Amino acid sequence: MKTTKFEILTGNKITTQHIVDVLNIESQFYNVDIQQSLETCLSLYNKNKFIYFFVKDKQLNKIVAGCDICPITAKCYKKLKTGEFVDVNMTPDLILNYKKGKSYNIYFSSIIVDKQYQTFDFLMFLVNQIANYFVELINKNILLKSLIADASTFNGERLCKLFNMKLIANSNHNTKMFEVNLNPPEFKPFTKNLKTLYKILKNTNEKEI
Repeated sequence: MKTTKFEILTGNKITTQHIVDVLNIESQFYNVDIQQSLETCLSLYNKNKFIYFFVKDKQLNKIVAGCDICPITAKCYKKLKTGEFVDVNMTPDLILNYKKGKSYNIYFSSIIVDKQYQTFDFLMFLVNQIANYFVELINKNILLKSLIADASTFNGERLCKLFNMKLIANSNHNTKMFEVNLNPPEFKPFTKNLKTLYKILKNTNEKEI
């Protein structure tokens, strides 16, 4: 697979149309009851422009994958762990903005891949790019405490298990909640980029001690 054909979009690179495109992909897999509205997505994006992580096929000028990577409040984290909170009810006050020197719990959700791109190679590419994204955050002196994920698709659950995340709850909306510590790191570094992330997190934790 030629990874050069893809572009990672986050921050100010993301447009409203990109979000619409991702919602259209989600509609292939999600029950409407657990899919955020465009209005909700835009309100969250306006709070923190780095919560969305999209992959674009440059040759086709098409969004083909995406996920949400949200730094969340302790209140939100506690709600998610119960499995009773549906993120269609997520509001901007539950999302934080990154600040240097601060430590964050990360909510990882809405992991979607267009049906035409659902191959093992593409999934590994996506994992490596997400690992790079976390490394970039740490290099900006943004610390990571833990990762919680709401897996609502086969690929989402598969990714959580590959990552060695622990199943903590079966949600009230027929999804599965997973969790893993990042400080110290307890995930399984099964790719080169994840090994780099693991090493950086471990070194960061040792310096804090």
